[in-house]
Amino acid sequence: MQLEEKLISAITQAFQELYNQPVTSFQIQPTNKEFEGSFTLVCFPLSKLSKNRLKKQHDNLVKVG
Repeated sequence: MQLEEKLISAITQAFQELYNQPVTSFQIQPTNKEFEGSFTLVCFPLSKLSKNRLKKQHDNLVKVG
C-alpha cells in the first residue's frame, strides 16, 4: 500500500472514530516546496463534520493527525 493510500485510510478512520461521521471525499495534495512534508490534507471542507464550527481548524487537525 502506498503512502497516499495509507493516509486516506487513516484519515477516513480517524473521522469515523472521532466524529462518528463517514468521510466520502476529501483532498490530499502534494505539499508546497516551501513547507515540510510530502502531502497536505485540505481540511476546511472536513471541519463541517466536526459538528463544532467554533473549533479552530488547528484543533481538528491535531485530533486527526
